Amino acid sequence: MKNWFGSQGNYWSLGAAIFALWLWALPVGAEEPMPMPTPIPTVEAPQPAPEPQAEPQPVSAVLSVEAVSSGFIFTFDRPPQLATGWDNPNLFRLAFVATRLAPDLAAPVLDDGAPARLQLQQSDERTVVALVQVAPQMRIGDPQPLADPRHILLPVYPKAQPDPAANQQTGTVRIVLDAGHGGYDPGAQRGGVDEKDLTLSLIQRLDTHLRRLNYQTTLTRSDDTFIPLAGRVSITNDSQAQLFVSIHINCSDGSSAPYGIETYYTTPQSARLAYTLHRHLIARTGKPDRRVHVRSLYVTHRNSVPAVLLEVGFISNPAERAQLRDPAYQERLVEAITSGLQEYLGQP
Repeated sequence: MKNWFGSQGNYWSLGAAIFALWLWALPVGAEEPMPMPTPIPTVEAPQPAPEPQAEPQPVSAVLSVEAVSSGFIFTFDRPPQLATGWDNPNLFRLAFVATRLAPDLAAPVLDDGAPARLQLQQSDERTVVALVQVAPQMRIGDPQPLADPRHILLPVYPKAQPDPAANQQTGTVRIVLDAGHGGYDPGAQRGGVDEKDLTLSLIQRLDTHLRRLNYQTTLTRSDDTFIPLAGRVSITNDSQAQLFVSIHINCSDGSSAPYGIETYYTTPQSARLAYTLHRHLIARTGKPDRRVHVRSLYVTHRNSVPAVLLEVGFISNPAERAQLRDPAYQERLVEAITSGLQEYLGQP
């Protein structure tokens, strides 16, 4: 996320010194010596042309940060570039690229009882980072520009209150549920178990849970069928869904020891969904927390809606493989995902 501009190095040429030893003889009776040969001229090595310097991006300035009832409003002198992520489930990182702090920045004063703590710093000469830590009963929404794009709102609100950006009617929320692999693509295989069968069973159970709560769902596959990655993304677009959740089973090639749960996302708009679902999975199962990762996976990168990929266990670990086949444990996993989706959407 940083632009680094290198400077053109100096080039030096070394002129070669040529020393010639001329020998001549005067014939007997000669009055003039033999003429000396003309020395070979020295040719300097050509100087390489300097490489063109990349033009730095214009730098915007953070003019003020205002604490309002709906969160924090950041004001800039020009529309900023930003990237977001979570350092942990309660610490949100907002990075403004090609940005500096204005010398006379007006920052909010927060008392000890404030629902969120804000730390603003110039991490390098072209990046400003805002770290927002929320109280346990609060949560953070996705940053959004206001009518004037020089103003960015970072929503902060109680967990019991629906996300202002979320659709509050369960019957109008559509979620695409994606069972990894399928058909001639079995996914990971261990102990006579195929990943494609586990992911389909989990997605079918999740579909049942969500439909009971009046959510609309679309499955990328409902049987043992191969669906290309591009086709899975197209299903999201064609169904006009608001969310995409993909379930996979992890595998370790080098050892059967690793176990636990990992979650992946790509775009900043998917960060909160990823951390919310991951937190519920860890709390409900008690499995080792293998963290939330940013990775450019096809189905999470190409989707235009918040999209996550959940690796809910290791098929290569015999004990965890047995759990993943157990219907009662599968129910525990989908209950965790369901409660995470309800929290994300601001619904009980």
